[in-house]
Amino acid sequence: MPGSYVFRMLSGLIQLPGTASPNLLAATVSNGAVTTLVVVGTAIGLTLPMYVRDMVQAAGARRHNGAEWTESVCATKFPRS
Repeated sequence: MPGSYVFRMLSGLIQLPGTASPNLLAATVSNGAVTTLVVVGTAIGLTLPMYVRDMVQAAGARRHNGAEWTESVCATKFPRS
C-alpha cells in the first residue's frame, strides 16, 4: 500500500521544478507524510506485540525460577520434620 504513495510522491517531486503549483506541492508532501506514517505504523505494529510477548515470557520465567529458588532455600534452612 505505501508503494502507490511513494510513486505519487516521486512523480510530484519530478514535476515540481517545471510546475510548482501549491496544489502539487501539497499533494507531494501529503503523499510523503502518508508513506512515512504507514511505514512507521507497520514497523511498530509488527515489533511491539513481539516485544510485549517477550517481556511477558521473561516475567513468567523470572517468577517461576524465583519460586523454585525460594522453595529450595526454605527447604535447606527449614527442613520439614
